[in-house]
Amino acid sequence: MDAEDFSFCDQKRPAHELASAAAFNLTDIRNIPVRVAVIGDMKAHGTMGWLHFIAPNQQICTVSESYVADLTGVREEYDILVVAGYDMRRLQRLLRLYQPVLTKKPKIAVLVGAMPSDRSKLLNSGYDDVFDQRTPVPEAQARLLAHHRRYRMSAETGSPRRARSFDPSLWCDSPLTARENEILAALAEKSPLPVLTYHLRKSQSGKRELANSSVRVLISTIRSKLKPGITISYAGCAYSIERSNP
Repeated sequence: MDAEDFSFCDQKRPAHELASAAAFNLTDIRNIPVRVAVIGDMKAHGTMGWLHFIAPNQQICTVSESYVADLTGVREEYDILVVAGYDMRRLQRLLRLYQPVLTKKPKIAVLVGAMPSDRSKLLNSGYDDVFDQRTPVPEAQARLLAHHRRYRMSAETGSPRRARSFDPSLWCDSPLTARENEILAALAEKSPLPVLTYHLRKSQSGKRELANSSVRVLISTIRSKLKPGITISYAGCAYSIERSNP
């Protein structure tokens, strides 16, 4: 399946709507980690291919019959949860079970063949939005970005240390996880001065404090994603990032 399979989505939309979606800078979605929780066998519906175009930086987990799923974010960081399935009641049940650990994340339901009444019930159960495979890709991306920014703004407003705007695409060629993005932002803000490992261990968004070994692993991953001419150095107990002279 390729991009041409979804070209019909754009052809159905008026020009002014496409222009509005473009204003959202939809390429930002590539830098946002999205966890896709799949309920049931979705292969026959073509929904997973459609979802890949909407959120390229995705992590897929399968929800068992007893609703066991990796949604806590402990092992891997993610910013948006997408729950995909064709049984509305199971989507509602999953959210009820995991709601306490998902209060700070946008929650999107993807229901195959969703009807207006289904969307209403899912929204009332706690989902922030409801898509199906008929939702145009640019529209779905714009809505994901809007929900992501709303949650981030809410978190930053409630934090004593308000995060500054940061564009990781100026430093990296590949998408970053949320924690990698935080570390890179801290380094970039002080560049070319060093930042103590102690400060990199702490999160501005309220996530758990990292061990020094975890910081080393994340720095190593960030290094592999940097643009040419950008280097991260380590000296003593601090890291620094710097652009080489042209």
